[in-house]
Amino acid sequence: MSKAQNILQSMMETPEAKALRVHMVGVDGTMKVIAGKYKTTKIIRIAAERHGYIVCRDQRAAHDISLMAQEMGLRIVFPITFFNFIKGGYHGRGIKEFYIDDVGDLLASITSVPIYAISLSGEPADT
Repeated sequence: MSKAQNILQSMMETPEAKALRVHMVGVDGTMKVIAGKYKTTKIIRIAAERHGYIVCRDQRAAHDISLMAQEMGLRIVFPITFFNFIKGGYHGRGIKEFYIDDVGDLLASITSVPIYAISLSGEPADT
């Protein structure tokens, strides 16, 4: 198992994750994959509709995403950073779903070695 896989595995085994039953799946049991143009816009729409938390690169990105949502006329919870997500630095009560804005950035943030490729299980989101 690679270092990144070990880190992701250990993240999912934290007491916080176990207590919340955090799963990277959609309502029908599959994780939704958003690709192409306007990914962040689509994530904002989904988060506003489903009342989940957007996880993003850093505080600057969180601020930008929050402003984008306001400009779109949508209400979202202020996004959390990858660092806080990985460390469990969020309040667990009421969190039902996370929406990762750019999973490539998330993976890159946990390793200093370039990631050449990833595979994802899931299906295209209907957005």
